[in-house]
Amino acid sequence: LDRSLGACMGRAGRRLFAFALLAFLPAAASADPNANSLIHLFNDACIQNMGRPDATRAWAATQRFRVLTHPSVLRLFVGDNPRGKGVAWEVPSLTTARFALSLRGSTEACTVYAERADVKAVESMFLQEVQGAKRPGIDVRKDVEKVSKGHFGLVKQLIYIVTTTGNVDKGYEFIFTTAERPGGPYQVSVQIVAALLH
Repeated sequence: LDRSLGACMGRAGRRLFAFALLAFLPAAASADPNANSLIHLFNDACIQNMGRPDATRAWAATQRFRVLTHPSVLRLFVGDNPRGKGVAWEVPSLTTARFALSLRGSTEACTVYAERADVKAVESMFLQEVQGAKRPGIDVRKDVEKVSKGHFGLVKQLIYIVTTTGNVDKGYEFIFTTAERPGGPYQVSVQIVAALLH
């Protein structure tokens, strides 16, 4: 799912970033504190710094999040890291679940993870935010919806593309991935990545 973002920045990318940032509105809170924490973290770390991984790094530093360094943990949260730009942080939690934030190694996609959360609540909040961005000048479309079998029940993935109207080359992918049951390193992840669309 990670795609190269090398050509996604530039004037058109910055203009898209500015439009999209203004368009997103926070989702209504759910009854699940883990779902609320995940979406709140996604808003603060990823949406507010959309397309600017250095800003996400700076924000994480101001929060004094602990950088994760164990190789197997980095493989899980960062993936391939050929340029050494991937990084992952442990995020302190006020709930009983654990949370992590990462910039993926190959794309610097901003991703948040929850060890467990009400998956329906997270999906509802994710959809409120992404679909709520649609307005004149901003196009939102579903690109992928798939369900497959996994170790912890069914795995669901949704990918939405957010672009400026008429832009067929560059945009942002918003990716929601969840397992039916907790038990793995994380049950839910939400990601945003600048992407080439062709």
